[in-house]
Amino acid sequence: MLDNLNLTNGLIHSQKVLLELARKGFKRQDAYLIVQRCAMKTWDEKTPFKESLMAEQEIRNNFTEIEIDNLFSFEKVFESVDYIFTRLGID
Repeated sequence: MLDNLNLTNGLIHSQKVLLELARKGFKRQDAYLIVQRCAMKTWDEKTPFKESLMAEQEIRNNFTEIEIDNLFSFEKVFESVDYIFTRLGID
């Protein structure tokens, strides 16, 4: 499953980045333009999305590397997997 998620070069995390930019006070349109620019670079050049983001001065000025790492973590995504499997009767 993780291999499939990683096929996106991190683009799967773009919504979390957009929401965090807005939470940090960016206007939604400005946040969207930053995320879109980085996402298109990732798509076109096949570079990791995280790398595209970190190349942006606005991102580096507003996020620590730890904050970016947290946005790219699958921990939150997978935290309910065991509960869901248990409810479905899958062990």
